[in-house]
Amino acid sequence: MGSWKHQKLSKTIRLLDETYNFTCYWPGYDGNIWRITDCWMDYYDLHFWSNVACVNRGVEQMKDVAEDMERLFLETLEKGSGLVMDLEHRGGNFQRAKTGDLQ
Repeated sequence: MGSWKHQKLSKTIRLLDETYNFTCYWPGYDGNIWRITDCWMDYYDLHFWSNVACVNRGVEQMKDVAEDMERLFLETLEKGSGLVMDLEHRGGNFQRAKTGDLQ
């Protein structure tokens, strides 16, 4: 876990948003992505392995990428209960992390 062990994702996401104009997402299973920026929940600060994908919305050359990522996020939301959740796909690692059983 390295230096992340002592850091909060919430602070990093806020810094990237407010200082550097980044919007961050969790890439999910089957083309789903979940926006973290402006969609924060306190339990996201739980320490466990994940990837975060961010795009700088303030850079003109990245505008299309930022729009595509937001479109994918909105499409993920539209799937509602029909989408496969990552925790189902990954064999319950999230639940084990919540209970402290993940090594």
